[in-house]
Amino acid sequence: MKKRIIIGLLIFLIFGAAIFLLYRSGFREGNVILKIEAPEEAVSGEEIKYKLIVENRNNFGLRDAKLSFSYPGGTIWFNQEGQPSDSLINNFDSAGLQSRERKEFILRAVLTGEKGEIKKAKAGFTYSPSNIRSVFQKSAEAGTTISKVSIPLTLSGPPNVLPGQLAQVSLDLRNETENDFKDLEAVFFYPDGFTFKKASLSPNQGNSVFNLPLLKSGEGVRISIEGNVSGFEKESKRFIVVLKRKIDGKFFDLQKAQVFLIVSSPLLAVDVSLNDSKDYIAGAGDKLKYKIRFSNNSDNNFSALELSVKLEGQMFDSASLKTSGFFDQNSKTILWNAAVEPALANLTPNQSGEVSFMINLKPDFPKAFGKNYSLKAGSLIQTSSVPPDFNLDKITASAELITKVKSKTDFISKAFYNDSVFPNTGPYPPQVGQKTTYAIHWKIVNEGNDLTNVRIVSSLLPGISWEDKIKVTPTQSDLNYNPSTGQVSWSIPTVPAGTGIVSPVFEAVFQVGVTPSVNQSGQNLEILKEAVLEGVDNFTKDKINLNQPSLNTSNE
Repeated sequence: MKKRIIIGLLIFLIFGAAIFLLYRSGFREGNVILKIEAPEEAVSGEEIKYKLIVENRNNFGLRDAKLSFSYPGGTIWFNQEGQPSDSLINNFDSAGLQSRERKEFILRAVLTGEKGEIKKAKAGFTYSPSNIRSVFQKSAEAGTTISKVSIPLTLSGPPNVLPGQLAQVSLDLRNETENDFKDLEAVFFYPDGFTFKKASLSPNQGNSVFNLPLLKSGEGVRISIEGNVSGFEKESKRFIVVLKRKIDGKFFDLQKAQVFLIVSSPLLAVDVSLNDSKDYIAGAGDKLKYKIRFSNNSDNNFSALELSVKLEGQMFDSASLKTSGFFDQNSKTILWNAAVEPALANLTPNQSGEVSFMINLKPDFPKAFGKNYSLKAGSLIQTSSVPPDFNLDKITASAELITKVKSKTDFISKAFYNDSVFPNTGPYPPQVGQKTTYAIHWKIVNEGNDLTNVRIVSSLLPGISWEDKIKVTPTQSDLNYNPSTGQVSWSIPTVPAGTGIVSPVFEAVFQVGVTPSVNQSGQNLEILKEAVLEGVDNFTKDKINLNQPSLNTSNE
């Protein structure tokens, strides 16, 4: 209990001593003044001035003084050298403030924001009186209302857009001040699913940056952007534009605007399938049947429709095309109208129709080197009978189907007695009790795509000897023989497209020995069992599996 009383007395004495010292020194915290003088109203984009005042009315100086000014968000301010900054904190180096000393700072800034927005500036001041160690803090703030926007931005577009249709977004801006603005830049940010087509002004960087070197007082500019919008039904697409101003070689944000476009459900729909599949993988020489299904998903009638399919791909054999439509050889496009497909004359609500055509693929890939071949069928249905609710020239719908073409791989397995790689010995045809050697050749020719993880496996029959003579091209591949199982395997990391066409054939040659027994006299002896090639088409990801029949002494 006594201990608590003693601690309480000590705290009281310390507190009282501090009060006594402050009173004796004549220091008053209220005699330290921090104030911001700011205009009540400002025009967004035009320069204003803040006056920051700090004053010490005490009889004693202030030490360790630190003064900072926080600008409102979106402010551009200028330092004493006139250089702009977009940092929101301005720290002043103020080592101290003498008795009765007053300091004023004039701060130049450009506020940006929307009309009616209140932009608050704040200041902070920390210090210690010169004769005591305590640290004190002061704060101040001032608000300025944006009464007017110097260059108002209006970004507009249709509230609803049809997927795949051309949509236009327009930016209108006007200089509503008495001053000319130089070095402005309008930067557009497009949503996912928007494909830029054209603009009323030529962009200066990519498709989204438009320079405005001079905007005179009272002058207005419109920038219209056109492009296709794709997306899900009721998906919101946000377009943003930022007007920037160049000051001292650096661009600063001045104004921002945005508009939302909602994706409507498509009025027309079209779909493409190949051999009754969306995921068909084609091969050289294939016979293909494309189906194009179209439908009216709206409550409107559509008349005089046109349907087209554009074929793209070097593997199409145009001469084999069979279709009820008209084929334009120059554009590789098939056209249908009401004359050949009655459903295109008048497509009522929820009505659908279908056309088809057949075409073959070329049996071989182009001789010029290439790989990763694909086929593209792009369909488009359109009509000029536009419902009155839509401000469009045409109603359209499009779809495309891209089909990969798998590699064409030939694998050859043969046995030779008369061979240029390994000279063979022994009687031919083979005789009982005498060894005759044969050279086995495995060859790979590959067109179209790279093959990876290629492996060929076979086995020697009992009584067939491994002569341990091997020649492999390319040298980085491995041919192995397992004497326990008689298995022969050739592993190749990659067989490039064009192997055997524009680059040398991949080939493995190995020698085996045949010694017929008495009960095999006069027979054709089996040397090597069926050979199997396995691998992966690196483009289509299809598994490759090729078989070659077993080899015997009569195969040469």
